[in-house]
Amino acid sequence: MREMVVFARQNFLKDPPFNRIDLLSCRNVLIYLDPKSQKKVLSFFHFALRQKGYLFLGASESLGDMINSFETISSKWKLYRVREGDKKNILGSLRGDPIKKIHSPSPGKKVGTYFKEIQNKTFHEEIAREVMKDYAPATVAINDEHNLVYVFGDVNPYLALPKDSLSFNILKMVNKALSIPLHTAIKRARATGESVSYKGIRLSEKKIRLVIKPYYSKTSQEQFWIVSFIEGEVEKRDSTAKPQGLEEVYDEKENSVRRITDLEYELNHKEETLQATIEELETSNEELQATNEELLASNEELQSTNEELQSVNEELYTVNSEYQNKIEELTELNDDMNNLLNSTEIGTIFIDKNMRIRKFTPGVKKQLNLLDGDVGRPLSHISHNLDVKDLLKDGARVLENLKKVEKEVKGKEGRWYLMKIIPYRTSDDRIKGIVISFVDITMVRAQKHRINELSQENTELREK
Repeated sequence: MREMVVFARQNFLKDPPFNRIDLLSCRNVLIYLDPKSQKKVLSFFHFALRQKGYLFLGASESLGDMINSFETISSKWKLYRVREGDKKNILGSLRGDPIKKIHSPSPGKKVGTYFKEIQNKTFHEEIAREVMKDYAPATVAINDEHNLVYVFGDVNPYLALPKDSLSFNILKMVNKALSIPLHTAIKRARATGESVSYKGIRLSEKKIRLVIKPYYSKTSQEQFWIVSFIEGEVEKRDSTAKPQGLEEVYDEKENSVRRITDLEYELNHKEETLQATIEELETSNEELQATNEELLASNEELQSTNEELQSVNEELYTVNSEYQNKIEELTELNDDMNNLLNSTEIGTIFIDKNMRIRKFTPGVKKQLNLLDGDVGRPLSHISHNLDVKDLLKDGARVLENLKKVEKEVKGKEGRWYLMKIIPYRTSDDRIKGIVISFVDITMVRAQKHRINELSQENTELREK
């Protein structure tokens, strides 16, 4: 891992920043710097990060004036990302020094070898800069948003940082004397896609030539524009060569009129666009107003429906109270009936039309072998303690002809019962089954038998 990582000491207030960084973490450091130094460091960080690169700050730190150059990912954790379209390459130093490009070593390459290569590259760059200082003009590279991405040479006579807020838009940094020709040249170069050269532009006591050249980077696959400020007239090396692109002497009056015409055209276009936008907003406002009226009408309907539901709810509450009272009455009646049947000691069983047990009293358990869980079972599944074989036939006969059956039956324990089978009638005279009751008549039969014996003895005495 140590061979893949470069450890380097760097003063981020003075040293040139690295570039093409995906994530830059600087936590709880900026809070110890003054606002001016913070702005300078944040501009370096903005340059160092690649497109959509991330900046991770401390909990007590903020972006300050650079907030418009970053997109907030998490305000809680102070995580930011370079805003889409806002390029990270800015003026390499606030003092106007050229940017030193430092690349990370490729994976697997040893650190010592890498620093030798860096030393060789730095030496070559120093030689190249020294040679081009005498022969190459002051040049900057800008992107489609007119932001500076590279600076070479001394551009201080032509460009200066704005005083109000930090911006690297060349149209805001250029000298006022070069503003109109620069605007015009950039517009013509973007329209034609060719180089544009204006010569004879007066700047203070000297004349310069302004050259705008399109350049497409195959590495980043982006379109750039190279802007060169050339002092004096440069002799062509090959007089027979044809000039590339558009080259003309700059006419300040003609170009001023053209610039004013362009600005008027842009202003008219923006006014038309603004008018169309206003009309669209008015239309949208009318639609929103109509929608609002519909919503108000729907709200009134919902209010009426709510009132109706409230009335229905009150009615249901009243009906529910009535049903609750009836349930309580039925419960009391059911309790009274159960107590009545239990107090009579008369065995009674209720059978439905399918000869299934609906209900029975505890007294019937002496005649039939019933359990509390036998409700719902067929009567044929229940055994009995009676000396009778046609109990089911008697029940079916009563259901068929609706005539009651009464007979005396004897229990296996020797007791006698009066068995009655009658139809079960509802209040509206419908047949829903049968009722079988057993009344213990053992004492009655014994008394009757005793009376018969005494009567017979009395008769015999009379005959004697």
